[in-house]
Amino acid sequence: MLAIGSSAGIRDRDSGFVEQQQHASAGPPSDSSRFGCTGAIPLAQRCCSQSRISNSQPRPQRGFTLVELLVVVAIAGILAAALVIATGGGAERRLSDASGEFAARVMHACEAAELGGRNVGVELRGDGYAFSRLNGSTWEPFGKADALRPRRWPEGLRLKATRDGRPLDLGEAADGRPQLVCFASGELTPFQLVLALGDAPSRHRVQGSEDGSVSVDTP
Repeated sequence: MLAIGSSAGIRDRDSGFVEQQQHASAGPPSDSSRFGCTGAIPLAQRCCSQSRISNSQPRPQRGFTLVELLVVVAIAGILAAALVIATGGGAERRLSDASGEFAARVMHACEAAELGGRNVGVELRGDGYAFSRLNGSTWEPFGKADALRPRRWPEGLRLKATRDGRPLDLGEAADGRPQLVCFASGELTPFQLVLALGDAPSRHRVQGSEDGSVSVDTP
């Protein structure tokens, strides 16, 4: 009786040991069986599903930042300032050239009158100016090939002239006589001519003195 009981106990222990080994070899239960899933989902399929879900979500639209807006405003301001400087600078240069050239021509006329011994007249018009030489009692205009040939003012030039302090008409010369005269003695009819052009803020003033000197004043 003791022998039989011992054999049965040994078999029971052996069967229990075998079952423990089988459970150990089977390993811990999987995530799918733990959460009641009947089968495991492949990893690639799960990634694709998550990617489709994230792509389907609306993305917020990106607007301009404050720094970008400030840069755009600064560039626009620089371009506008460059345009104003370019247009205003061009008018200023033309005005300076016109006043300087007229003064130089009058000085040349006075030198020619003194050297040639004959009076030289200056006729001022709204569109230009011309020089003439006194021949007896007649004023003869200089030819087109001469240095004192007729000249035209730049387009849009505004003029205001005075002679001996009185306003001077810039129309046709009265009785064919020029408004200003460079005398053979070296004297000059005193005058003042103010020139303005376009939107240029400055005014150029050409002034002739009785002693024959001519100057240009710019602001």
